[in-house]
Amino acid sequence: MYTVAEVDNRELWDTLAGTVLLQSWNWGEFQQKIGHKVWRLGVFDRGVFIGGASVILVQSRLRSHLYMSNGPFIIDKRPDLTIPAILDLLLPVVKQLVTPPLAAHFIRIDPLIESSEPAHEELLLAGFKKAPTHVQPERTILIDLTKSSEEILLGMSPSQRNGVKRGIKDGVTVRYSTTREDFELFWSLYQNTVSMKHFVTYSKNYYWTQFQTLAENGNYEVCIASVNGHPQTVSLVGYDTETAYYLHTGRAYSHDPLTKHASKVQVWDLLQHAKQRGMKSFNLFGISKKDNDFADPWAGLTEFKKGFGGTAVSYVGAYDYPLSLWYWFIWILERTRKLWGYPYFLAKKFLKL
Repeated sequence: MYTVAEVDNRELWDTLAGTVLLQSWNWGEFQQKIGHKVWRLGVFDRGVFIGGASVILVQSRLRSHLYMSNGPFIIDKRPDLTIPAILDLLLPVVKQLVTPPLAAHFIRIDPLIESSEPAHEELLLAGFKKAPTHVQPERTILIDLTKSSEEILLGMSPSQRNGVKRGIKDGVTVRYSTTREDFELFWSLYQNTVSMKHFVTYSKNYYWTQFQTLAENGNYEVCIASVNGHPQTVSLVGYDTETAYYLHTGRAYSHDPLTKHASKVQVWDLLQHAKQRGMKSFNLFGISKKDNDFADPWAGLTEFKKGFGGTAVSYVGAYDYPLSLWYWFIWILERTRKLWGYPYFLAKKFLKL
């Protein structure tokens, strides 16, 4: 008999959910620190934990929604236990989380299910609608870290492999840190990337709170690649119990020819570092939805990441379960965000809202 209950034991939760960074206990702690309410709901079969989801209540001026980031998840791999089956068990409980005075306009999920026609159809039949936007990457590259370093190196493109070797020869050095000073270095260089690529980002406090909360338990680091002592590429790297994530990167955009391979050496070093930590996989965290889509603003970054080999994986992406008619107004706003999102972001930044 299946039951759903809230889990308040960190060790129990992470024993099972710890393989998904955005479902981990520490990620929930971070969400609470930035003002969100969090419920950790476990699905049990006669007392055995078989799946569940960390559910986050996200509220803003115009909307409120419940979000299962990279969830729900399944532990037990029995054939009849699918994400839609878990959702059938969770939805009645999740809906009860937002009784007055709380309120939510919809429930959003983006489980780590590989994209396929049957997978999409199952979510639609469960009452979900394809979301007008995505929160987490819908396509990424996973590198198998159970392979030897030699095999990983040989799996890279010749230009990337040669760039790594040349960069090391030119004196690119890589180090890791969890200090506030090096976070500030990341933030400074990250602003260069934001300005160059014109994308919307969270506040500095959001990233610092995220970094500080996860670094306390060994789930986050700053990785700094330098040439002649000058930082060129600084990245935030996350870890769950099995996977390392190449999350956010800032660059100095130096014209010094010695710096052009700094990012390649950094990723190569990260792969070795993650292997030493016992990780089984390295997630390059986001590429263009389609191959050879050179009109995509992230096409250049996609080609850079593909050069490290690995396997491209597409997920079903975000799906919404509407809870009110207001959801459709929100749907229109999110669908048109490319038109107004970045100007609104700049206005907020300028006015310090």
